[in-house]
Amino acid sequence: MLAIPFLPFTAPDTALHLAAALVGPLSTAGLAVAIAWAAAPFADRAWLWLAPAMIGLAPAVASYGVLVWRIIMSPLWRWWL
Repeated sequence: MLAIPFLPFTAPDTALHLAAALVGPLSTAGLAVAIAWAAAPFADRAWLWLAPAMIGLAPAVASYGVLVWRIIMSPLWRWWL
């Protein structure tokens, strides 16, 4: 369904690829707007810009945390075993 608007301009496989490439950023933007809207009654308006920034940076922070945790824990696992 998402590829239908692109079909008049591109081949079907290219249209599907283009639609799939757009879904991620659009859903991330929608989530960021929803979180900013939900936090609006509780937060100062000057800080509402943090919601989109937190959503955009969350995958990078999560993967960095996993990497650091594995680096810290690898010597301890050798000692434990």
